[in-house]
Amino acid sequence: MLLWLVNNWTVVDPLLRSCTEKLNPKVEVLLLDCRTMRGTDISTLDPRTVFAAAKIVELAAMRSTISSHPYLYNDKWAAQFGKTMKQHVKQMNGTAGTCFLFAIGDSTEHAPDEGGNEALADFVMKIAPYYTRDLLLIKEASEEQLRQQQDAERQKAAKEMELARKRAEITARVEAARREAASGQS
Repeated sequence: MLLWLVNNWTVVDPLLRSCTEKLNPKVEVLLLDCRTMRGTDISTLDPRTVFAAAKIVELAAMRSTISSHPYLYNDKWAAQFGKTMKQHVKQMNGTAGTCFLFAIGDSTEHAPDEGGNEALADFVMKIAPYYTRDLLLIKEASEEQLRQQQDAERQKAAKEMELARKRAEITARVEAARREAASGQS
């Protein structure tokens, strides 16, 4: 999910900003549904679609929101998760920016209580909480890692070019020496 965010950052960043401009980070979170059909990679999700369906949730309504349609998280789990997140968001008091709750894992079509469908034994839905500060740090670290990889690749390519130049130079000297030796024998 984080890789998906970083890979789509040029699209995600303005969407994050527009979704959170009216949000109060001290008492509200942004809930994004990034769950996919089994066997479908998260990279197939369109950030615009995900953010268009994003929902601003007040801390007091978190439990009821994540346990109702379309999220359908187990009510007991949602109660504990909501309590924990409420405490954490209040403790942060907006200092880390907006809290984003990313719903990840299987889409609800695979849920045990969906009528007519065979529930998957390893059905998993989770929520990954991140603050704006976390996402920016991850993006910056990812960009730095990418820069280092690109620098290493450039250095490797430069070394290979230098070696190729030296081989060509040595080959040219050997050929010149052969020609000189051949002309001296005649």
